[in-house]
Amino acid sequence: MMARWLLLPLVATSATTRLTRPAAKQAFFVLKRGHSGSTWLSALLLNLPLTYFFDELVGASANFDAKKLEAIFVQALRAPTGRGTSPEWSKSSGDPAVRSCWQNRDKCQLNAIGFSFSPLLRGRRRLRPGISTTLQGVVAKTRAKPILFLRTNVVKLSRAVNGDKTALRVAGLHRQLLRHRTPHRGNWSLPLFVKSVNDAIRRNNDLLGIRSKVRAEWLVIYYERLQTDTAAVMDSIRRLLVMPRMDSKMLARAPGKKTTSDDLRDVVFNFRELESYLEGRSPCVLKMLREVAPTVHPVCDVLA
Repeated sequence: MMARWLLLPLVATSATTRLTRPAAKQAFFVLKRGHSGSTWLSALLLNLPLTYFFDELVGASANFDAKKLEAIFVQALRAPTGRGTSPEWSKSSGDPAVRSCWQNRDKCQLNAIGFSFSPLLRGRRRLRPGISTTLQGVVAKTRAKPILFLRTNVVKLSRAVNGDKTALRVAGLHRQLLRHRTPHRGNWSLPLFVKSVNDAIRRNNDLLGIRSKVRAEWLVIYYERLQTDTAAVMDSIRRLLVMPRMDSKMLARAPGKKTTSDDLRDVVFNFRELESYLEGRSPCVLKMLREVAPTVHPVCDVLA
């Protein structure tokens, strides 16, 4: 019975509602990678009405096999249990209404349950084995809507540090979601620059490869688009999850403020050296290096 919980139809009697009705009207997951700005997206998702969302459900050091990972994901979407016997509300939702709805789920149904995760193992340089098969199984068993979150500027992605976004609020509660960290300032050695950018290109290609292998209707969200038109991006998520229109105040509860300049000349002291290296070699990556306003970029070839 429980193995098919999310797919069972609604029933009229309250005695069986707790066992047969899905925990939420819609399940979803966000495929992403670290340092991509995904914590900001998570803060916004946490503000969606009656939505349970767990950021980074499985850590990069948790090396589960494909079947075990699928079981973890499916269970998370059928009933939010956190890592213990009850939901980790402090990490997964700051809205008391979500917890109240879950505790009274015989009378209340959440709008959505979701989680984010990175398919990359520790070090972010290799994919989890069988991850596409895992996600295909999750989609088949839960009807989850998949979201791909991508930061297209691989130069800035390579330079990013956790915590660029500050003053993020969760569900209107006055608590910081992120720690403030000082942005990197100094020289960026050419060998490290090439290695970091190539790694970012390959890992973004890995994410796009997963999307092409998992048969589903994906919603692709670009970090740069989230920066320039947050309301439109969140409205696309709302439509995907079949939610009512959101109050504009929802976005104000999770403001983003970057501490790192959008102009890398301000933080990379040998900017001109990197610029000279890319001239004639990779116009694609050069545009990313010179970018001063958020722009969605095409995929670049790796640097020679």
